Amino acid sequence: MGRIDIPAMVEEEFNDWYNTAYIPPYLKCPGCLGARRYVAIDGQPKYLTLYEFEHAGVSETPEWARARDSNPWSNRVRAFMRHDVGSPGVYRRLYPK
Repeated sequence: MGRIDIPAMVEEEFNDWYNTAYIPPYLKCPGCLGARRYVAIDGQPKYLTLYEFEHAGVSETPEWARARDSNPWSNRVRAFMRHDVGSPGVYRRLYPK
């Protein structure tokens, strides 16, 4: 789960990058079942991304590391991202099992 704020001046580019260049390589990683993005109606940070994994170690695999650095556009956009304290995080679902 990632909780992110982004300056308004790059927000449109951030959303284009996140949806077209950032998430798709992760979805191809073994054990990544899906991803969802949310925008805050109230409160901060403005954006939330949830990935569903088969197991907690998916984000520590070599495939995940390659996906993270798979697009040169990422370096430009990441420079503006502000992750919330404790983000990104990995959680285990409690309910439903």
